[in-house]
Amino acid sequence: MTRITGNDIVALDAIDRMRTREPRFYSKILSGGEKELFCRTKGMGLVFDEFVWLAWSVKESAYKCLKRNRPALLFFPTKCIVEQVCYGSAGSCRGRAVWGSQVLYFRSVIHPRYLSTVVSEKEEFVDHYWATARIGLSSYAAQSAAVRELVLKQLGAVYPGMSWRIIKDRAGCPMAVAEDAGTEIPVSLAHHGHYIAYSFVSEGPNPGVISTPVFI
Repeated sequence: MTRITGNDIVALDAIDRMRTREPRFYSKILSGGEKELFCRTKGMGLVFDEFVWLAWSVKESAYKCLKRNRPALLFFPTKCIVEQVCYGSAGSCRGRAVWGSQVLYFRSVIHPRYLSTVVSEKEEFVDHYWATARIGLSSYAAQSAAVRELVLKQLGAVYPGMSWRIIKDRAGCPMAVAEDAGTEIPVSLAHHGHYIAYSFVSEGPNPGVISTPVFI
């Protein structure tokens, strides 16, 4: 079975922090258990609005991952529950989330300017590739073009000599296709504000961390 992933990125300079702290806003994202989780972990450096958007990025990533095999799946943030968050060094964290009976694992980077998350069906992120970048223009067209350029560049490095393009599968999710080699790899793309990110799973060496943003 093809291994799949999902990712998301939130540009922190593009969010409304005051609105995020309003119960009528965050209650559409967080469950009661997740608010309790924040209370148990808030001493680890996250302010509340950042925790809300961290949870959002996990839920959005999970949705992208699960929709691959469940095209009719609808996005209801409170149906995905972040059960565990373990904070590491250098603004990194990992944890576990559940959507119904499906257990997913995530890794996130909490940068002063963005939150970037990747999810996997397995706890160990073996053979995952992911990266973030900062771009000069924040229009949808610029974001879309830049994130595709970024992931195609990585695919070219992993598979030298193969020509890749991005299409959409039956669920409307992005797929990298190398028609000359008969190869398809599900990819996840995300963009918000001046930040873009991708993730995909493939065999080969993996850097093991979400990269420091590059500027393109």
